[in-house]
Formats: sequence, structure tokens, C-alpha cells
Amino acid sequence: MSLIENSKAYSLFLDGNNFLNKNLYHEAKNCYLDALNLSPNRKSILFNLSVAYFKLRDFNNALLNLNKLMRPEFIDSEVVTLFTAVHLKNKTLIEALLALEDYSKKNEFIVEFYYGKALVYYHKNLTEKSIDILEFIIKKNADYYPGYYLLGLNYQKHNNLYKALETFLKCIDYNKKFADAYFSAAQIYKDLGNINLAQEFYDKCYNLDKENTTCLVEKSLILPIIYLDNEELNNFRESYDKNLSKISENKSFDEITVTEFPSNQKFYLSYNNFNNLQIIKKKILTFRKIFKKLNYFNLNLRNKNNSLSKIRIAFISEFLTNHTIGQLFQGIILNLDKKKYDVFLFHSHKTKESGIKDILDISSYKSIQLPEDFDEKIKIIENEKLDIIFYPDIGMSSDLYYLTFLKFAPIQITSWGHPETTGNDSIDYFLSSKLIEIESAQNHYSEKLICLKNMPMFYSKPLINKETKLSDISNLNKYACPQTLFKILPDFDIVIKKILLTDKKSQIYFIKDQHNSWYKILQKRWKKNLIDLNRIHFVDCMPREKFIEFCGNFKVLLDPFYFGAGNSFYESLVYGVPTVTMPNQFMRSRLVTGAYEQMKIENPPVTKNIDDYVETCLDLANNSNLNLKLRNQIIKNSELYLFQNIDTLKEFNLIFENLLKE
Repeated sequence: MSLIENSKAYSLFLDGNNFLNKNLYHEAKNCYLDALNLSPNRKSILFNLSVAYFKLRDFNNALLNLNKLMRPEFIDSEVVTLFTAVHLKNKTLIEALLALEDYSKKNEFIVEFYYGKALVYYHKNLTEKSIDILEFIIKKNADYYPGYYLLGLNYQKHNNLYKALETFLKCIDYNKKFADAYFSAAQIYKDLGNINLAQEFYDKCYNLDKENTTCLVEKSLILPIIYLDNEELNNFRESYDKNLSKISENKSFDEITVTEFPSNQKFYLSYNNFNNLQIIKKKILTFRKIFKKLNYFNLNLRNKNNSLSKIRIAFISEFLTNHTIGQLFQGIILNLDKKKYDVFLFHSHKTKESGIKDILDISSYKSIQLPEDFDEKIKIIENEKLDIIFYPDIGMSSDLYYLTFLKFAPIQITSWGHPETTGNDSIDYFLSSKLIEIESAQNHYSEKLICLKNMPMFYSKPLINKETKLSDISNLNKYACPQTLFKILPDFDIVIKKILLTDKKSQIYFIKDQHNSWYKILQKRWKKNLIDLNRIHFVDCMPREKFIEFCGNFKVLLDPFYFGAGNSFYESLVYGVPTVTMPNQFMRSRLVTGAYEQMKIENPPVTKNIDDYVETCLDLANNSNLNLKLRNQIIKNSELYLFQNIDTLKEFNLIFENLLKE
């Protein structure tokens, strides 16, 4: 008798599905158990019952039911994917691999068992083994679309976006109704800056799977990486604001518990000339409404009543490694007074190994790599009973961003690793400097603004192997803007065009993006704006030592408008290359200005408007004496006042202690 013929079992099955869709997992489980009693060994009931147990974190019962499905007549990619997911959560991937090996030996070639092994290797980050198995599968079953999808995920994990995209599209060729492949392709198109195709594929995904709320959020809040003009920038910003309202008013979110978070959209929202406080606060409120987990509050916040115990302070970041954030904040972390502080480091599962990470880990009281699972992250952090949490760069990591919505410690602080307010009432303070904030700057922050006297960093002078003198530089007037390309907003095109038109010896250099896609969009914009592309050069990305040497080869460095240089500016100081800047009211544009002030530079190249900016660039490029005098002053004063500034360390060591006393 079929499930449909057994009307009572079928009715219970449908009730279970209804509960499952509403995330009422206990109720769903009970319905499926009752249905199973009436209609034993039905694949659909066993599978959905396994899902309910999985959601309830009852992994033993989930596996008990799944094992009944791991046979030739029942097995498919969904079963083996759930089987692997349960073992992943249960931390028994080796057992899963052994079971799949055993199933493979007992049966003739069944593609799903091989697919399962590839999936286990993928989750164990053994991507080369996973790829080998998937290529074997595809060779034998060219139309096996789940194999292409998993192959794409492997390439994506390797950051080989073009290869990943190729395999996702191949997956779609074989199954045009596979929504996940459209979603993954859309994510890659977005990362490559192809906003039109990203939107098209998000739409295709959502049309196939109306329950994919993550896709709905992603497609509603998409932002270009490179804007073609200011009209596009303004239109997308208005669309972002309107779509936040639509998402907030969407009643379907009230009926379900959404657990899968979209990639963080806040990051690209910061690259403009607007006060973003209100729109970011609106985003926080919207996300708290649709993602219920983001309203979690630790009821056992540590009460600091023992003055003799150390302050337990944690630094949480994906980038406490060989990265801008690691370079900017390692000095502070390493030099906190260990007699007063127990320093905890929480890394992402995506954090890359490096010398900087090794040094930080060794120096800390405890270093922890957080797992991928959000709930497990919460338990691990909560278990350490922290006094202070310091997030150096809220907004840069999608993996750790959503933790910042939660309250784990009595005091939670962020700083200028991503120089923008969080709009989030779980973050109490924003640590900045009087040198980079205007008097009314508190109006830009949801956090209470704390301004140190010095730049908020303890930065060591980079080591260089090659000395570069102004006399060594070519007769050409070589300018460079060695910044990430999404900082190059349409208003900055005016500067580029005026320099090229006025200085006939000028050549301007930029650095390509990692995937060689964003710079092509910039070239398209500049061609439209009649900018001479023959005198604009793009060079490949390079390691830090080469980058510093690269900066030393120019007469002038250009600080882009509205979101300027940070770490790259400090690296350029070893050669003293002048950076021309034009600050506005927001801290994200004032970092170079603040550093010049701390270095006590006389007549720094800090400008007031576009014409002043261009004129200053031309003067420094064409007046060797002026340029050399400024270079020498920058080299000398950066060593005296900026690099390894002891006063900054004193401020940091006191600030955390004083906050706890308050």
C-alpha cells in the first residue's frame, strides 16, 4: 500500500511537513513517528523524520533512521547529504567516511555513495580528494548534476571563482530546476561585480524556491562593488533602504525561524559620502526581526566583583593573521599588561595560518578557532565568561558578523578596523581618536565614542630590503592609488582626469582586484568619462614586501575620497612618499589626516577641495625639492611620533580597566 493510499498516514505526514516548515520540530517528529507506525519503511517519512531529529540535535535517532535509507532502492543525493550533515554536526565524519566506504564495497557502482565520500572530504577541507572523486563521478555519469554542484563548492572554497561558476552553470544545464545552483552562481556574479547577472540568478533561484529567505534578502539588498556613476550609487542606496522596509513588513518571516544568514551587506554600504547611521540601524532592526537568533542575550554576564582577578578580554576577528587587521592590531594585543589582563583570541574557521597568527596565539592566554556552526560559536564564547569583548573590524567578516548582534560580555567594543558605526545596541563603545574625529562625531555613531589622544594603534615600522631615493625615480611623473578598487568612487574620476590632462608626463597606477574583474568595470567607467586609459596602469596583487617597495617607486600617492587609506598608508611611510588626502566629516576619510597631525608634519598635503587636491598633487610631482623635503620629514617624524608609540599603549592598558570601573 502506498503512502497516499494510507490516508491516515498521509494526513499525519502532511501535518508533520507543516510543523517542519514552521520549525516546530518536536511536533513534526511526533507526527512522523505516528505516520511511520501506520506506514513502516516509507522513504519520505523516514527522511523527514531524520530531518526533524537533526533539527532537534538528536543525532543518534537521525542516523538510526537514515541508515534505513542507505540502500540502493532509497539512496539519493538528498539522503547522503543529510547523512553527512548529521555526522558533521555530531563530529563523526570519519565514521561517515568508513560507512560510505563499506556501502561502496557491498554494492556495484552507486554514484550517491561516492558523492557522499566527496562530501565528507569537502567538509574536512580535503578539497583535492573531493575534487578527484567528483571528477571520477562525472566521468562515469556526465549528467549527475549534484556532482557539478559540489565540485563548484570545492572550487569556491579555493577562491577559484571562475572555475566554480563554470561548474555551477554546468549543474544548471543538467537540472534547470536546481535552485541552489542558481543561488551559488548569483553569489559569484555578485563577488565578481556583475550585478545584473547576480540579480537575474537570484530571481531564478527565488522563483524556484520561495522558502529560500536567504536568497530573498540577498537579492533585495544587493549592492554593486564598482559604481558606474553617482546616479547608480544613489539609486541602489534608495533601493536598499526601501527593500529593508519591505523585508521588515514581510509577514512570512513572522511564521518561520530563519537560521541561515545572508552574507553581510553592511560592508559595501560604507563606501560613500553619507552618514550611514540611520540606514545601518534600520538594517540591524530588520535583521533582528527576521533572524530570531540575533536577539540572544547572555543572562549570565560576568559580574566583576573580585578586584584581585584578572580582566578577561577577548579579541574576535577572522583577520588576526597576515592581514591588514592583524598588522594594525597585533601591537595592541601583544603589549596589553598580562598582569592585569587574560587575553583571549577567537579566530574564524576561515582564518588563515601565518607568522602573525602564530605570534598572537602564543602570546595569548587562550586561542580558540570558532566552528562554522552559529550555535556552537555562541556556546564556546559564552563558556569563557568574558569581561570585555573587542571586535577590531565589525563588518569585514560574514562568518563572524552576526555574533556582534549578541551580548556576551558586560562591555563590548569595536574600533576602526572597519571605520564605520555598527548601528547595533549590543556594541557599547567605538574606540577612535581625537586626531580623526570632528567635534560633532558622536552623531555618526550608535556606540558611545571614546577618543584617544593618539592614533588607536601600536604599529611597528615595516622592514624593507631596498632603499629608494627620489633621484632613482623615472622622469615620468608616476602617481599611484594603491587602494582596493571599490574605494574608487565616481567623484574621484575628476581628480584622475584633471591630473592626466594637466600633467602631460603623468602616469597613474592602480592595483588589480584578486579576480581581475572589478578593474575592467572601472575601465569601462573611465572610458565613458573620456579618461585617457593609455596612461592608466593596473598591476597584479602582490605580497606585502613587494607592495611596500611598489609604493616607494612613486612621486605621489593618491588617497581616494570618502573612504581613504589605512594600513597601506603606514606601510608607505618607510619611503616617505607623500599621500595627498581630502578629508570630510567622517572618520573613514580622516585616517591619513590624523596620522600627519600625530607626526607633526609641517604643511601636510591635506586639501580642502578637488582643485586644491589636484594642484597639490601636481606641485609634489613636479617640484623635486618640495617633494624631497616632505619625504625626509615624513620618514623622520614617523619614527619619532607614529611607529611604536608608547603613549598609545598606555592609553589602551588604562581604557579597558577604566570602562569596567564605570
